[in-house]
This record gives sequence, structure tokens and C-alpha cells, in this order.
Amino acid sequence: MQYNRMRWWMGVVLLLACLFLSNRAMSHAVTVTRDAGDGKKPLVVVEKSTQRLVPGAPDPAVMAVFMKKAESGDERARSVLGIMYAFGIGVDLDSEKGVDIFGSPELKNNSRYMRSLLGVVKAAAANDSIVDAQGRLLNEEEEERLAYERLAGAAKNGDSSTWLALGIVCASGTGTGMDFVQAASWITKAAQADDALAQALLGMMYETGMGVVRDENASGRWYARSEAHPELTQQESIQFMAQLMEVMDGYIEKMLAVLLELAEKGDAEAQYRLGEFYEELESGKNDQAAYAWYKKAALRDHVKAQYALGRIYEEGRDGISPDRKEALKWYKKAASHRDMDAMKKVAELQ
Repeated sequence: MQYNRMRWWMGVVLLLACLFLSNRAMSHAVTVTRDAGDGKKPLVVVEKSTQRLVPGAPDPAVMAVFMKKAESGDERARSVLGIMYAFGIGVDLDSEKGVDIFGSPELKNNSRYMRSLLGVVKAAAANDSIVDAQGRLLNEEEEERLAYERLAGAAKNGDSSTWLALGIVCASGTGTGMDFVQAASWITKAAQADDALAQALLGMMYETGMGVVRDENASGRWYARSEAHPELTQQESIQFMAQLMEVMDGYIEKMLAVLLELAEKGDAEAQYRLGEFYEELESGKNDQAAYAWYKKAALRDHVKAQYALGRIYEEGRDGISPDRKEALKWYKKAASHRDMDAMKKVAELQ
């Protein structure tokens, strides 16, 4: 039981880490292979969401082999695949799948990555902000771009954690164009500084040709260096968890303070985001708070808040009975702004 609980905590570590880097980003999965030319350079493929050619994307056939190996139970490949899903590195972003894989009881070697993940969270938290220099609330795209720019600036005089965080951001396309060659460059820098997770990711990159020319020997060397890091003891794992929770609590407290200040001044976007926070991060515990903030924003004609209010009335929440009439009313308000999801709901409920 205790062993399984430690595996569960490892999943929590990964989930919290990926919240900073990729959870807010759209999936940037790749498609359609294009040959770079001379057969020696990494392949490039089209980024699905933008139709942009992605530098250094691996051959899909090679990736398929790696995925099959991971899914067949290879511990090394499966462990790295969990990280890839959690951050959206070369695969569709799927945090839940990443946590399920990474926290699997059969994966006995993941605690060596805790130090790396804690460093990534610290680096991301230190460079994240939801407002600009003038105190204006940023939209998600602006927020991600600013976080990338600040992280890139910090990387010039940074450490392995900052380099690894920046590599993950480049690989996932969060706040910047997806670029596996740049990602490999930063992850290599972190790996050379003896970061265990960076070394494992670099092993995968050489194995699949992601951002680098495929090289089985180099892949084996980087995997071996990663696996040479000792497993953490139970006490060390607990200490890292405590540090991680402290970083997370401080980050959330800081962001909530900013949102509350703006929301109380009547900023509809801040009000909507508070509703999201209470609904998603505190699911089932603060339904009334989520409803209250959504309604404030909806009354200020915030389209997403109007849709969210319609959804709450349609489904019902703790202390809020389902009300089809009210749901339709708010869906119609959102639909009047040409919100496609709201328009579908109106057609469905009428």
C-alpha cells in the first residue's frame, strides 16, 4: 500500500508540473511527413494547428515504434512517454494519460525525476505572470508568450532547471512556435549539467530523431546517464513533495490575489477566471463561489461566462438545481455573440 501511494504521489508531482507549462496550451500535434532533403538532417512535419513546418520533428514511423515499445511495457520508454503526454512533447497533450502512465505502480524508477520536476516548476513559476507591466490582465495567448519570453531571458544566465523548462516549452509550442531543434538544444544543455529528466528526454530524442539526427549509441548513453542517478529515499521524496507544494501554494496565492483585486474592480475576464479556478481546481468544493463569479462576469456580457452559467444551470451543481429555462437563457446570450458551442446548445434545448 505504501509503495503504491508513493507511485500515486509521483503522478501528483507530474500533474502539478505540467499545469505550469502545457495544460493551458492548445494541442500542437504534428502531421504529414516532409523530408528535409539530404537524408541526414532531421525530418520536418506540418504543425496541425497552424500548418507550419516544424523543425526537427521525428519520422512518424519511428515514433510509432517507440510508442509501441512503451505500450508493450518497456519501463524506460513508458516512463519517458508519461512525461511526453503530460507536456505534449511530440504527442497530443493528455495530462491525465501522462499522470496515469508516470504514476503506474510498475514504474519503479520515476523518483529520480522529482528533483528535475521541482526545478521545472520553480523556473516556470518564477517566470509566469497573468498581468503585463501596466497591470493589465493578459489573455491566455499573451500570458504564454510573456512566460516564454521571460523564461528565454532567464535561460541566458540560468541553470539546468531553466534550460529544461525552456526545452519543454519549445517542444510543446507553448507561447512560441513548436521547434524540436531548439528544444533539443536546451534539453541537451540541461542534460550536460547532469539533470536526470533532461538526460532521459534526450535519450528519447536520439532514439526517435526528435530535434536531432537519430543515433542509437547516443540514445543509449543518455539513458544510461539518467538511470545512474539514484532513486530517492522515501524521506527525500516527502521533502521534495513538501517543497513542491510550497511553490504551488505560493504561486496560486499570488495569482489569486491579482485576480481578486481586478475582479473586485469589475474586470469581467478576472471574474470569469476566478469562476474557472473555483470550478476546476476546487471541483465540487466551491460550486457556489464559481457560480457567483461566473454570474458577475456574465452580467458584464462576458461570453465564456455566459456559456459557463448556462452549463451550470443545465447540469446543476451543489446547491444549484438544474433549470432548463435559465440554461437556455444564458446559452442564448452567449449565442448572440456567435459562440458556436452556445448556438449548438440553443438548438439542442429549444
